[in-house]
Amino acid sequence: LEDPKALLKYAKRREARSDFMIFLMETILGAYTRNSPFLSWLRNVAVGFVDENAWIKNQIVKEASGYGPASRF
Repeated sequence: LEDPKALLKYAKRREARSDFMIFLMETILGAYTRNSPFLSWLRNVAVGFVDENAWIKNQIVKEASGYGPASRF
């Protein structure tokens, strides 16, 4: 498995996923560190929505594990 093109393709996919995860984590951090009443409300609504939907929670776990639909790209 020493095909440079295959390794480059893999590296680009991993970089794109890593960049997305960094963006997502920074967004979540921002939602928890800002003292805006609106952002607090929005965060609470979003967390409640995810908590009530097992399918969404399962998808989040799959993506975080590298087995979700986005891991195919």
